[in-house]
Amino acid sequence: MPGATRGKLIRFLCILSFIALGVFVESRFEVSWRLKSLLNSKPRGAIQVAQSQFREIESALLPLKLETVKIGVEKDFAPESGALCSFDKYVVISDRQAHFYSYSLEDKVAHRPAWPALDNHYAEFLKTPKAKYNYFFRVHGLACPIWKNQRRIIAVHEAFDVDAQLTRYTVSMLSLNNKLESTDTAWRVLYQSDPVKYQAARNYGGHTAGGRVVYHDDNLYLSIGQYGLTLEEQAGNDPNLGSIIRLDLKTGAASQISSGHRNPQGLARLASGEILSTEHGPRGGDELNLIEQGSNYGWPSVTYGTEYETYAWPANAKVGRHDGFKKPLFAWVPSLGISQLVQATNFHPRWNSDLLIASLKAGTLSRLRYEEGGVRYVEPIWIGPRLRDIVETEDHRIAFWTDGGELLLLSIDDDAFARNTRAMHSVLQPANVTCMTCHHGGPTNPTHVAPSLSKLMGRAIASDNFANYSASLKAKGGVWSEESLRSFLRAPQEFAPGTSMAIPEMTKKELDQVITFLKALD
Repeated sequence: MPGATRGKLIRFLCILSFIALGVFVESRFEVSWRLKSLLNSKPRGAIQVAQSQFREIESALLPLKLETVKIGVEKDFAPESGALCSFDKYVVISDRQAHFYSYSLEDKVAHRPAWPALDNHYAEFLKTPKAKYNYFFRVHGLACPIWKNQRRIIAVHEAFDVDAQLTRYTVSMLSLNNKLESTDTAWRVLYQSDPVKYQAARNYGGHTAGGRVVYHDDNLYLSIGQYGLTLEEQAGNDPNLGSIIRLDLKTGAASQISSGHRNPQGLARLASGEILSTEHGPRGGDELNLIEQGSNYGWPSVTYGTEYETYAWPANAKVGRHDGFKKPLFAWVPSLGISQLVQATNFHPRWNSDLLIASLKAGTLSRLRYEEGGVRYVEPIWIGPRLRDIVETEDHRIAFWTDGGELLLLSIDDDAFARNTRAMHSVLQPANVTCMTCHHGGPTNPTHVAPSLSKLMGRAIASDNFANYSASLKAKGGVWSEESLRSFLRAPQEFAPGTSMAIPEMTKKELDQVITFLKALD
């Protein structure tokens, strides 16, 4: 073979080798990239969930921890309101505008299930001049029952009646398989109120609509608010507004259990068979009611609250009394902004059978010891956000849905419980000093009358999230050290003239005990 020809052949073979090598490398890289992408990718339909955050929560009987999970990251996510329910190891959530999510408590992954859209005619509602308060046009409540051996998701929501140009309280159901996939092509409407009519040129689209739902033994129990109607308007509207009703799923028949309710945002059926409801009052007068057949609970004739702008209640000359109607088991004055309730059955033996009541304005979980037909005591447990809904999960946790679009999971702090030692900030300080009569440990909230003492050492003076520091403390500057604390505790007025702090005179030993206690709060 001539040299020139041999050289061309060698060059040709080299080119082929480089091409083959390139294809091999590219193939290896492609396989590696695809494998890596597969391993790192979320399941189909999964939604990115922000990393969870944990914090300690103190209660009277149990040490608790709270996990915060961010769900709402999609563009069409609508926070503020919504609801949740629980299936096995899943929590099902609806935002305000009926966008549904399922969150796996095991895998910590949220999915956007491919369910049919809830046919509520929201777009048509927004076109009307009456849709001024579209915030109230929303999903009010969810239930996750198994009916006729099949999983169901039941939603209580507003629906716009295009012909009447008015909204209707609506209950819809979707059938699901064990993978939470829809086996229906559309939601089935189980119940609708008559269109809600207002005499004035207004439409609140779901204001004070109640909207909780409980399933038991082929029946749905529904709480229906009175939609902000005046007395005159109530007379021309659906008689089931402002009531608790029973809906027979076999026949579709609805029967009224009780009346005289304003905005019953909580509903539960207890292990005893009793039905309890929580209800928003006006300014004051949030209620816990035992629901009994044929009872009238008095709205709008009586309430333990008043008008928002005055000290009066025009419908009742005996302001602050509840005479002539069925009285609540318990009432809150001032109001909590009360929302949903559940009975604890699977959380911990120390809480079993207690009522757990969420709240909006107060941001608290209230634990009520309910026995022998009465409330023995109420323990408020500070959580923080507006708690819209609450459910007990099958893995021994309490799940909350917040108006900020967060899923909160409350559980036992097993390590602290095993140690049987409270956090230092919740333990009483030396007997001769009563710091915790006014102060507290942990985060400061608007109900506190003094700043937190947690992590005090090294903290800037007057830097806690407390609104009522004296001007002198605000202007003091510097940080809390052992030296500055001693100076302040020895003579508060000399340290910060005009401070409201009043401390009895202490011996050096007593002062040393207090300083040791405050340092331990770190």
